[in-house]
Amino acid sequence: MDKSNLAEQIGQAWITYRKGQLDAAAKAFEDLVNRNSDSIDALYGLGLVRRSQGNRGTASELFQKASGLVASARQQDAGNDRLQILQRMILQRLQELGAAR
Repeated sequence: MDKSNLAEQIGQAWITYRKGQLDAAAKAFEDLVNRNSDSIDALYGLGLVRRSQGNRGTASELFQKASGLVASARQQDAGNDRLQILQRMILQRLQELGAAR
């Protein structure tokens, strides 16, 4: 999947999530993760959906995986502001769940 199509699909999944359509958002993010297991944005989005659905354990696992991917990406591009912000956002979610490393 090319990056522009991936970004568009992630955007649509976010819109669904913001509308409160959690089951549909979960399916959209799951499909994205299944096709792009290294998509930090899809993992983070699915983590938020799972947290909203009350599935804290799965949310924590998804945030942990996203955190690992961000850490790896930051080794390649330490000055990338977007990656730094993502890492902080993910850490905040993990702290909320009591799962911060």
